[in-house]
Amino acid sequence: MPIIDRELVGKTPFENLKRSNVGISEFLMGRIQNNIIQYGDSSWTTDISTGKSKTYSELLSESAKIASALIKRGFKIGDNILLMAPNLVELPITMLGAWRAGGSCACLTLNLLKEDIRKRATDLQSKFILTDEVRAERVREAVKDLHFVQEVIVIGQAYGCTPVELLFNDDGKDCPERVEIDLDSLAWLMYSSGTTGIPKGIVHTHRNLTCYMENRSGHALKDMKVLFINYMINSGGMAMFLLLSLAHCHFTIISKYDDNDLLKVIEKVRPTCISIFPCQIAAICKHPNLDQYDLRSVGVVVTGGSLIYPKYEREIFDKLPNMIFLYTGYGMSESLIFTSNESKDQTVYTKEKCIKNYVFGSCGKVSDFVKLKIVDEFTGEKLGPHEIGEICCKSPFTMKEYLNNPKATAEAIKDGWFHTGDKGYYDTNENVFVVGRFKEMIKYRMAHVVPTNIEKQMMTHPAIEEVGVVGRPHDVDGEWPSAFVVLRKGHTATAEEVMDHTNKLVVDEERLRGGVRFIDRIPRNELGKIVRPKLSILLQ
Repeated sequence: MPIIDRELVGKTPFENLKRSNVGISEFLMGRIQNNIIQYGDSSWTTDISTGKSKTYSELLSESAKIASALIKRGFKIGDNILLMAPNLVELPITMLGAWRAGGSCACLTLNLLKEDIRKRATDLQSKFILTDEVRAERVREAVKDLHFVQEVIVIGQAYGCTPVELLFNDDGKDCPERVEIDLDSLAWLMYSSGTTGIPKGIVHTHRNLTCYMENRSGHALKDMKVLFINYMINSGGMAMFLLLSLAHCHFTIISKYDDNDLLKVIEKVRPTCISIFPCQIAAICKHPNLDQYDLRSVGVVVTGGSLIYPKYEREIFDKLPNMIFLYTGYGMSESLIFTSNESKDQTVYTKEKCIKNYVFGSCGKVSDFVKLKIVDEFTGEKLGPHEIGEICCKSPFTMKEYLNNPKATAEAIKDGWFHTGDKGYYDTNENVFVVGRFKEMIKYRMAHVVPTNIEKQMMTHPAIEEVGVVGRPHDVDGEWPSAFVVLRKGHTATAEEVMDHTNKLVVDEERLRGGVRFIDRIPRNELGKIVRPKLSILLQ
């Protein structure tokens, strides 16, 4: 579609949107059952850490047992279960089971503190919490005197918790064939990353989740083997996992994940597709002994969650010998996918053709049914190609609201447009580019400095492993760019060397006037995004 009135419009118009008036569990169940009938039962998910494996028919039968067991424990339509566990096979089965029982699921990040777990449970009045052995004691202590929490369920064994195995041993008889639910009620909730402030509860309803799954799912990919590293408990991971399940793919997951094992696992399971974060793409590119691993099976890499450093975005094509497609996209938990560079005919691509057609630095074009515009930060006026402003999107997949926060909801959604808080632009070919967060901007005199611009240049230094840039308060200039640096093993560099290298590559306002500090690691959230407030605290 062309650019219309300074708005980018997805190829498939909104008028063609399909809407099934069913809850998310009924939609998923129907599709998976149809796939089994058409393509036969097959392996669904294997956890290489535990050796547990489930088929698609077991997904259906065991989620029915979970639903039945929850209902026998008093779980009612509209009740909530909190999920706080890594990628274990039991996690998505429990999620589907809760939906089949007419309830909702809410996900918590794995490193959440006790006081935050308690607050989330209170916000949602959660009756049940599912966790793993590593986090069981923390969760149990966090909710021990909350009268509405009936049970903490653990995958494995833990003191004071109910083993999830007891639910899997249920006879399944109380699982309803169909539940009558309010399609505009909560189905899935997760909290925003909190990289720029207090996390907010993002409410996705049965209606918009089902709408997303129905309109984003495509043809079956029954022969595709996917190594899935993304977290099932974040919105992007959940959406991708469910969509690929609807495509009848076979997953390999790693519940006890370690970056050091990634290449060994690829060599062992020989996936055709790997879903990884940009930091793992960088790790592959920088690995000193990459040629010792057989990575020829990988044809597709799917990534997201944060920006890829340009150096590694190009290098990954060379590091994986048979990779022909790098799938990148842009979205947020509030509205799921906005843009992507997906190709409808990637099977006919050669590596050379893919590299030639790939727009490096771009997060792709606007997705079907979505509109996107760039607006001036101060006036709200729509901007044209190559003009940088705030990215705003209108999508049928946007959240209903922020939980118990009408003020934040009204600030984020205006006239149907979701204001992302991200800074970006588009070109004359409709490719979209994200350059950073407005709240992360460093305000130096009259200029707004984008930290990622400086970080990209700093990463060209051979001794630098990771870097994070924040603003250091200054009484005259407002803020000075200041960098935190992690050096590569076996390499050395002084702060002066790093500053000299960087200052030669950046414009005047991006110069590292705030200095360079060396630290052991850059704080990141579970999506790989730099948690800049933690770096700012180190400046105090």
